[in-house]
Amino acid sequence: MKKLAILSITLLFVCTVGQINARPTSTEIKKEIKKEAIVVNATDHPELKKLEGSVVNQESKTNFYTTIGVMSNVVWTRGDYYDIATYSQEGTEKISYFDIDGQLVGTTTIIKASDLSNTLQKSIKKQYPDCTIGQITYFQDSDQGATAMLLYGIEFENQNHYFIELSNNSSKFIALGESNGDLTFFKQL
Repeated sequence: MKKLAILSITLLFVCTVGQINARPTSTEIKKEIKKEAIVVNATDHPELKKLEGSVVNQESKTNFYTTIGVMSNVVWTRGDYYDIATYSQEGTEKISYFDIDGQLVGTTTIIKASDLSNTLQKSIKKQYPDCTIGQITYFQDSDQGATAMLLYGIEFENQNHYFIELSNNSSKFIALGESNGDLTFFKQL
């Protein structure tokens, strides 16, 4: 009987320790919370429609010249969901995205960390003190169309955002930032 009692107590102890060890650490919990904070709001936009064919829509080109201007160095490509114009404007490389109707959805630009607002720079240092900042892509919403934007394979709310690549010894990910300092996890790389 003693052996059965000792065996039961030992089994109970092992199960309890196993459950304690199986609980996520505070760091893992923070990571999970940040993963849940992805900004995705497709309900405000019509469903993305795949483009057909390989020829860029003439409406996209016309809208480009109307909204952005005449550029001699524009390279057009047809993506799955957008007509894409890649060009240089005042020495800065830009990419503009046009939806199925030829409306400008938004433009991306690679920027430097020093171009971020002081508030956002402080938020990065506070939330991710052990991370190194990599490439930063600034998305500027056009306010023209209602079509959702898709970057890094994730649809997100159309508004101006900074996509900040961060890395440390163990991981590389993208944080979504706003000028007011708001910073949320966007995608693991």
